[in-house]
Amino acid sequence: MLLYLSNYLLNKLLKMKNSILSFLLAFTVLVGLQAQDLQLNDKTDGTTLASTNNLITPGDANCDGVVDILDVITISNYILGLNPEPFCFNNADLNNDGMINLNDLIATVNIIVGGSGFTCGISTVIDIDGNEYNTVFIGDQCWMSENLNTGIRIDGSITQTDNDVIEKYCYDDSEANCDIYGGLYQWNEMMQYSTTPGVRGICPEGWHLPTDAEWSTLIQYVSNQPEYLCDGDTNYIAKALAATTHWDTISNTCAIGNDLLANNATGFSALPGGGRSTIGSFVVIGNDGFWWSSTEFASMGAWGQIMYYNHGYVYHNNGFKTTGFSVRCLRD
Repeated sequence: MLLYLSNYLLNKLLKMKNSILSFLLAFTVLVGLQAQDLQLNDKTDGTTLASTNNLITPGDANCDGVVDILDVITISNYILGLNPEPFCFNNADLNNDGMINLNDLIATVNIIVGGSGFTCGISTVIDIDGNEYNTVFIGDQCWMSENLNTGIRIDGSITQTDNDVIEKYCYDDSEANCDIYGGLYQWNEMMQYSTTPGVRGICPEGWHLPTDAEWSTLIQYVSNQPEYLCDGDTNYIAKALAATTHWDTISNTCAIGNDLLANNATGFSALPGGGRSTIGSFVVIGNDGFWWSSTEFASMGAWGQIMYYNHGYVYHNNGFKTTGFSVRCLRD
């Protein structure tokens, strides 16, 4: 019976990845108590059985040498409080955040469904220039946790054009700033001269430019998690998204710049890369970060997100397409 259900689960995962969590939890309730019969845990006193080796195998929560449905059950039962810690805590903590939660459960399922393929929060992604980016799983979205830095640098006084070459600006025309903060892109260049929300644009294959709605999904998710809030205020989420370095400092309560080491609970690592103005000047690096969405506001503008070092909000705003903002990519 369990083998049948295991195969059934894997088939469902292949067809229903968008509803994966609800299905997994329902499955766990159905078969979770059978885990003891399968000797997934042979200790009942709440202690952790040590791994037989020092090698970390992401997803192999029960340390049997394979990543399979039994590991999904082990992790699910632990999250639901049905079992003590998995035999191999480090294997089950796939994103290395010191906790075993739904993000790790999804990552384990991705390993099973995709073999040894991509696991958000662990795997990196490489752009067409060979630049490598870390990733982070937030809610049910997989984001780059770094600003995109692809393309050939051009001078800030020059308009990016449709010439079959991806062009970027670097703050103060310095490649060193691109290495830290990523490139700055005009909206049309980022979109590769499409106006369709959610296109790949300049993102790596398998990734796309987040729409305004997808940015809103991120903001809403973070706002709904008490551990990400400052002073319990659902508006004060910028610190949870901002990186712990490179922001200017200030004493304002709940501002990004107040106690930088308290930032970045989500792992999103937003940096204050500043922007390139419509007249070609560079402004406010260290103070502010601007990120495009792939959703137009009007023929001359598009939606985006802004973070300020002296505030705790994430501001939803729009800008002229000819300004240069930072870019994040979202996994398809």
